[in-house]
Amino acid sequence: MRITKDRLEVKPTFEGKDSASGWLQIVLKGLDLDGVTRLVIDLADLEGLRERQHGADDLFQRLRDRLGGDRSE
Repeated sequence: MRITKDRLEVKPTFEGKDSASGWLQIVLKGLDLDGVTRLVIDLADLEGLRERQHGADDLFQRLRDRLGGDRSE
């Protein structure tokens, strides 16, 4: 069964554990898995997820910097 990129997500933490590379989450809800013996993922889709995640992290940091960041000093 081919898993499409809309069912993939890279998370920085899982069950309280951090990972520098992240955790790959595959959403299986709604899939008919009867008789499935393997899941196939295009690595290009995974790389695209990582690029979007880094882009979102960069955007968050830029917004935080513009809004003054953490001023708890």
